[in-house]
Amino acid sequence: MVIRLVAVCGLLLGFLAWPPRVVEGEAAPPAAAIAGELAEYMQAQVADHHFSGAVLVAQNGKILLAKGYGFANLEWRIPNTPQTRFRIGSLTKQFTATLIMQLREAKLVDLQNSICKYLDPCVDAWQSVTLSHLLSHTSGIAGYGDKPDPKSHSIPPWTAAQIAVSFRDRPLEFAPGTKWKYSDWGYVLLGMVIEKVTAKPYATVLQERIFGPLGMKDSGYDLSEDILMQRAAGYRLLDKRLVNADYIDMRGPFSAGALRSPSCGLRSSATTAMGGW
Repeated sequence: MVIRLVAVCGLLLGFLAWPPRVVEGEAAPPAAAIAGELAEYMQAQVADHHFSGAVLVAQNGKILLAKGYGFANLEWRIPNTPQTRFRIGSLTKQFTATLIMQLREAKLVDLQNSICKYLDPCVDAWQSVTLSHLLSHTSGIAGYGDKPDPKSHSIPPWTAAQIAVSFRDRPLEFAPGTKWKYSDWGYVLLGMVIEKVTAKPYATVLQERIFGPLGMKDSGYDLSEDILMQRAAGYRLLDKRLVNADYIDMRGPFSAGALRSPSCGLRSSATTAMGGW
């Protein structure tokens, strides 16, 4: 028996290790039994504050479970549903990578070009860093230059000029292409490349090239000032109790983590994290 996880919305640890109770040679249990076990498992995760969000699980094209768990807003006791809009965190990167590949297909960028061809001003130490290095987390560029804003606990938005000032005296952590190190920062730079090449805001390019053509009407850039129906509030665990998550200005995470989507809705996509990136 194969259970395919189509979409998980929220923060769920250990769910992929859920063991289907099947012995080789035996018939797979009926869908109703599987759905019952899944629902029981999810309720236990919610009770332990290990999950808040929505789940969609399908087997052989048939939906076994599509349900919200926990609350989109604890203070108003508004429950999560499959249509609740969550921040999808670092899954934003797959959309950024898709845009870069679309621009490559349109011959607007070359993955082997130095990023300094697209960023102006650029840091001298980055001349050997290519778009391919940023995509594959092998650039060697150090992390964010400044600590988060102490008032908002958020990485501030950057401009190319600010980048040049902050990084001009900072060497690469390793020669590009010689090591791998996961980098949110690299994908922020890719977003800046997208804006430079298209002469449009990142959010606009996303809408024109991905969300619009695919009919993803409920997905987009998560700006706090927007009035957004069915948006989930963010929470975190503190001493085994839920508290409101710190405010994050999503202009900081930008093309590395600023999108939101009702990920279990049939009109939208993929996996999400609750209130973080």
